[in-house]
Amino acid sequence: MHALEKIMARAAGVASVSAGEIVEVSVDVLMINERQGPRVAQNFREFGFQHVRIPEKVFIGFDHQVSPTRAEAAERQKSFREFLAEHSISYGYSVGEGVMHQTVMDQGRALPGELLVGNDSHSVTPGACGCAATGIGQTETVAVLVTGQLWMRVPEVMKAEMHGSLGPGYLAKTWH
Repeated sequence: MHALEKIMARAAGVASVSAGEIVEVSVDVLMINERQGPRVAQNFREFGFQHVRIPEKVFIGFDHQVSPTRAEAAERQKSFREFLAEHSISYGYSVGEGVMHQTVMDQGRALPGELLVGNDSHSVTPGACGCAATGIGQTETVAVLVTGQLWMRVPEVMKAEMHGSLGPGYLAKTWH
């Protein structure tokens, strides 16, 4: 199996998985930021849930609107902090300490062989540490809070090879 398949098999509690298969996995780390968090908390309450199953696996980042520029944003953050306190979820790091996708790695919460999900599109960044990392939506985030698990499709893996060297101005992600 490829490394991603091995991670997903471990998270699913099975001996092996293959690309395209749908598996139910236990999440090792759930990242939630302060922009999406208030909506996640609202959905959690509206769906009638009472208990967060995995508070110790939740990594919270306040890194998008530090400090809030509008009263509405400040109220949403206050409400989110109250939700976190109510469910004994401690912050992953202090407000304004850095970008959540980097600090989750800096603090040793994104480890090789683990499955990490987060509620925004940059949640793949910790994959650089050898974990499987991907973004999920608000409803899926609520599901992970409630169950600690998620259905996922085992991804296909593609090998890309580069021969030679990059020309001047070419970088890993962009070019000038």
